[in-house]
Amino acid sequence: LNHLKVKNLVQVDVVNLLADSLQLSPDVVEPLARMLFNHADGNAFHTTQIIQNLFEQGNLHYDERRKQWHWNKNALSGVEMPATILELMGQRVGRLNQVTQEVLKKGSCFGNSFSSENIRLLVEMSADELDRSLVMAQEEGFIIGEAGVYFFAHDRIQQAVYGFIPTAEQRTIHYHIGLQLLETYNGEEEKIFDLLDQINYGIDIAKDSDERYQYAELNLRGGVAAKASTAYDAAIRYLENGLDFINADWSGNYQLALELYTNLAEAYYLTGDYQARDKAIGKVRQNGRELLEQIPVMKLEIEALKSQNDLYKAVEKGLEVLAKLNIKLPYKPRQVQVLLELLITRIR
Repeated sequence: LNHLKVKNLVQVDVVNLLADSLQLSPDVVEPLARMLFNHADGNAFHTTQIIQNLFEQGNLHYDERRKQWHWNKNALSGVEMPATILELMGQRVGRLNQVTQEVLKKGSCFGNSFSSENIRLLVEMSADELDRSLVMAQEEGFIIGEAGVYFFAHDRIQQAVYGFIPTAEQRTIHYHIGLQLLETYNGEEEKIFDLLDQINYGIDIAKDSDERYQYAELNLRGGVAAKASTAYDAAIRYLENGLDFINADWSGNYQLALELYTNLAEAYYLTGDYQARDKAIGKVRQNGRELLEQIPVMKLEIEALKSQNDLYKAVEKGLEVLAKLNIKLPYKPRQVQVLLELLITRIR
């Protein structure tokens, strides 16, 4: 597929589009072109969809007797045009049969593209019925298909179709898509984000505690991977979702909660959200059983003080941590102590 960027049309472009498509002279189509241009404000996609909508409503039709395209100027002047492109696309989708609508709805939950195999696992219909629905959607210009993979012809189409799905049903569909992706997931890092973006809709749906623990582990893995690739906002989202799956419970999920909060504190620090970072650090300091488990967040506290150029407090915090590890260092070492330690270092 090749993508071409189309700039806004001027009125003469709309005249030429209609004259060429309807095989009529520019003078004849000029009133219709002016109406389209004024309503769509030159947006090429909006213009073509209005033309398609007029045709589907019967306000633009081919006159077999005259052998030419015809429209009723008086009828058109009274037609209420959709206020937005989403409203327009919604009207067009609403005229499809229920089976084709259902296929497109499921497809819209995957984003701008989906495969026939994806849809086959989500709908209760025969393979022939699914194929017919996909062909109809292509013929109507909603999707473009190639080798079993389908793309919505425009992001506005995907948005309009998705808007037909009630919010509660959206969550359920996304969650089932996530379960479908989980069945074929083999630990590939590049696939975990697509998986999590779907399965995380199940935070309020999944009931089994073992499953929720598994999803929390996946979110930890995704959060660490996102953080490593500097996608800090995504990392925070995954790590927070991981905590939601285990209800931020330390008692039955100690190690997982520890790792989620520790990585979350670092992600907050990297985005500059120090208040949220301190809360996450507080959770680790409050619930961590071993001193060594708390060292990573203590280090974060020191790094935060350094980044704020509060070096004295950073040194104090560092000495405090070392003291807890039974490593005693003076706050203001004498020169002889410095020379002695330097000598010991060189000997080693």
